[in-house]
Amino acid sequence: MEKHYCIVLRTADYKDYDKILTLFSRSDGRLDAQARGARRLKSDIATAAQPLSCGEYEFYKKGDKLFLTAALVKQEFYRVQNDFDKFTAACVMLELSDKLLQNTDDYEDLFLALIYALFSMEQGTLSHTRALAYFFARIVERMGIFPAIGTCAVCGNEAAGDPAAFSMEEGGEICRECVSHVATVSVPRSALLSLEKMGEARPQDIVQYAAGETDAKSVIDLMSRYLENMMELRLKTMKCFREKSL
Repeated sequence: MEKHYCIVLRTADYKDYDKILTLFSRSDGRLDAQARGARRLKSDIATAAQPLSCGEYEFYKKGDKLFLTAALVKQEFYRVQNDFDKFTAACVMLELSDKLLQNTDDYEDLFLALIYALFSMEQGTLSHTRALAYFFARIVERMGIFPAIGTCAVCGNEAAGDPAAFSMEEGGEICRECVSHVATVSVPRSALLSLEKMGEARPQDIVQYAAGETDAKSVIDLMSRYLENMMELRLKTMKCFREKSL
């Protein structure tokens, strides 16, 4: 038997009554497990086999496969699931976590960033945009690809324009002297300062350091494009989020 503290990232129907779960284990990263009978009406593991379910999961291993046997669900993020805006933001977080687990072994911080961002929406202490902006900022910082802010990503000189010139290809802010030679997008300086502040903040301090609403939207738009350029992460869930919230 194996026990893990997990959150379900996604599920897929399998055979007549089963599901294949992709879970994020706080200690071991990504796990794939079969949940036998999870789609039956009276299944004891039906709730545990839903995206966003979080708690203590128990598995048995047969060969190289894991099978879910029991779970103590501690959080379903019910309010997040039943609010369209919060749910679309949560879907972005889940998809991004799933993709990033293939490129990192820093499971603890990523797990906490995800849980605290979801919990801030569940409690109503942060809007869906402010929670997602923090998640993006923290992810980029922990992945070691945080953009240059305040110094030019090309020459290293001071960059202090407002709005700032930001280069996806060069990886950060561009100074006045270099801007004519690099493709850039215009970003409010306040958004970059908020990005920097959130990236350094522990997940436990998410509410204290979250960006304001306007800057949060700028951070989400910028960092989703930045991750796509730097890591080739194309998030299907961002399309729906952009249409509704950006």
